[in-house]
Amino acid sequence: MQKAKDLIDHYKLEAHPEGGYYRETYRSTEAIVHTALPGRFIGERSFSTAIYFLLEKGSFSAFHRIKSDECWHFYSGGCLLVHIIYKNVVLRISDWFMWGWNIYDKASSSSRTR
Repeated sequence: MQKAKDLIDHYKLEAHPEGGYYRETYRSTEAIVHTALPGRFIGERSFSTAIYFLLEKGSFSAFHRIKSDECWHFYSGGCLLVHIIYKNVVLRISDWFMWGWNIYDKASSSSRTR
C-alpha cells in the first residue's frame, strides 16, 4: 500500500503501541498535577496534546481503555469502525461509530452513530 507508506514517511510517523502509526504534533506547555486528577491517572497530564494517526487497511488498533477525552479528524481512506464497550456491560459491544467519506450513503462508508 504505497499511499500509506508515503504518508508514514512524509509525516515521520512511528509505530503506535496499540497498532497503526502516529506522531505527536502538539503538547501544551502546561500540565495538571497528579494530585488534582482523578484516581485513574498515575502522573501529571498535559492540558492538551494532538497526534496524527494512521491505520492501514487490514490492520487494527487493539482494544484499549481511553482515560481522557479525544477529538478525531478524518482526512483520508476508507471507513473506520470504532467499538465502545462500556464498563457496566460485560463482553458486549453496546455502541459503535463509523467515519468515512460518503456521509450520505448509509450502505457504504458513512459518518453516523447508532
